[in-house]
Amino acid sequence: MSVYEKEGSPFWQIDFELFGRRYTRSSGTKQKSVAKAMEREWRRQIHEAHAAGVLGADTDIGFDVAAQIYWQSLTPEKRTTTLEAQIAMVVGLVGRDTPIANVDSLMMDAIMQDFRQRPNRNNPAATIGVASANVVPDIVSRVLNSAKKKLKITLPLQPERSEHYIYAEERIRELSYAEERELEKTSPPDFIPIWKLSIELGLRRKNCVTLRWSQVDWENMIITVRQKGGGIHVVQISETAAEILQYQRLPSRRHPEFVFTFKTKYPVKRDGKVYPSGSRVPINPGYFSQLMRRAFRKAGIADFTVHDFRHTCATRLLRVSNIDMVRKLLGHITEKMSRRYAKLVENDVRGAQMVRRAMDEVSRNGADLGADGGIDPRSLAGVLAKRLLVDRRMRDLAMDAARNMPRAA
Repeated sequence: MSVYEKEGSPFWQIDFELFGRRYTRSSGTKQKSVAKAMEREWRRQIHEAHAAGVLGADTDIGFDVAAQIYWQSLTPEKRTTTLEAQIAMVVGLVGRDTPIANVDSLMMDAIMQDFRQRPNRNNPAATIGVASANVVPDIVSRVLNSAKKKLKITLPLQPERSEHYIYAEERIRELSYAEERELEKTSPPDFIPIWKLSIELGLRRKNCVTLRWSQVDWENMIITVRQKGGGIHVVQISETAAEILQYQRLPSRRHPEFVFTFKTKYPVKRDGKVYPSGSRVPINPGYFSQLMRRAFRKAGIADFTVHDFRHTCATRLLRVSNIDMVRKLLGHITEKMSRRYAKLVENDVRGAQMVRRAMDEVSRNGADLGADGGIDPRSLAGVLAKRLLVDRRMRDLAMDAARNMPRAA
């Protein structure tokens, strides 16, 4: 039987032979009719590939072998432990012995559906996050593309990576200036310059944390980084960014290779090298995120991630420039990628108007006065609460404005 139930699995399995080869995988569905439809489509694709003469012996190699070919093609600096773990995970999902010719869109659909239902390692009550799930189609694409290049074969059934990406709902979170001041108090001192530079230049976490002095061109005042898609992105060094970098050049902080490091209290082994206590050690991006999450909690900053430093840079810049400037700074390929920040800035206008009306209302009603003669921020806060203005950044704006507003004669 080509479609059957497998003990221990909630999904129907597909298993059949065609042209002397066996094809088997999970359908990823609990409906037998859907599984049979998937089998028919899979058979049709194989018939077409066979008729075209593109199912050769090299396409019979298992996915695990193809993954090893891809790993060997990488330069030493790209063979990170994170990538190694990701490849091992994807090999387990696809199947070590699964022929690379069998990896198609139907298989990817089933794998992604099953993978997304797994519990999140960091939060068992939640499912796998979007970023973690998107690792799967990305690694599969890299492995198959490497096999095609090295073995000079064709894989007509290869799934399109973009078709299996999961796109989360757009979310823009900006760090308010008040939150920024609190975060300065709770962040590890060696980490403050990192997120300050991210806010200033909009660099991603990895580009900031692992920035090398060789990427900093003082003569032309630029920083060159590699984008997550592999492209080169050049960022102008602003005055504030120059101050941050100059601070990192101080003898007590300077590292011969990396811009940002931390001073270790204990001996640390990193990349085969042992750093004695008191040494300045390169920072791992994951370690940076871990400690920053603690800093966010201590500062009372909710719903904020390390990547939101980049969002903060974009929204602050957009208030004083335009979409094109944001696109160039962040290295966005299209204007559409930057357009999402416009809505937040447009909301500032409405929010500012509400603050202004609230301040007028407080003034008209004989507001409580502070010691310096300005409006008591607590009175303003009460009016804003009644108007349901709950955005923290706008409350901060209102509080600062209230403190600076002179007493009427």
